Amino acid sequence: CDFLFVRRSDILVQTNSIPDGTKIWWDVRPNWSYPTLEFRVCDVCTRVDEAVCMAAIFQAIIAKLWKLRRDAADAELFITRGNGGTDALATSLPLDPGDANALAGSIVTRLLGIVNRGGFEISIFLLVFGYFMGRGQTKLSRAIEMISLAIMAIMTGVGHWVIAARMTALRAAMQLPIDQIALNDPRRITFDSLHRYSVAAMAVAIIAALIAFVSIAIRNVSAPSAGAGD
Repeated sequence: CDFLFVRRSDILVQTNSIPDGTKIWWDVRPNWSYPTLEFRVCDVCTRVDEAVCMAAIFQAIIAKLWKLRRDAADAELFITRGNGGTDALATSLPLDPGDANALAGSIVTRLLGIVNRGGFEISIFLLVFGYFMGRGQTKLSRAIEMISLAIMAIMTGVGHWVIAARMTALRAAMQLPIDQIALNDPRRITFDSLHRYSVAAMAVAIIAALIAFVSIAIRNVSAPSAGAGD
């Protein structure tokens, strides 16, 4: 199968039909550069959380397929004709929503951890750097930059080491996907509140970061001008 794919791809390249194998738009195909299979997904998302959600859904589907194949479970795969006339892969596999939600939750938690830790480290570095290197600024711009970076550090630190840690502990204590916990359960109420706090902390951190980076950019642009005037 791989040999046939490569041979047909080479024919298309040799006849100048396509520049290389990456221009073959199949639903499922061997990757042209890496030893793996790739498939098309709805990847044009306008929000980061939607893109993460879509990636988590498709990773959960593949994880379920791999698990069934590993356990030698019977599974019926068939090809169906989509609305647009393109062959699409469909399955009668019983995808467990709990598995998908757990995987999506772990991906989002890991991503937020990276963002929060990275934001905290960057803000601390810029605080120290700005304290020693930003003495040519006016008092107002210096205060705005330092306060914004401090807020960014506080929000990302609290988001990671306080809010996210508490949410992880609650997930472990509930031992069930969050969607299966009753809305009036005290643990679910606490978890939802922490989630809102996490979103708010991230929003404040992003706004503070934008203000700080604009201030730094203005300082860097103004510094050469001041030097040229001297």
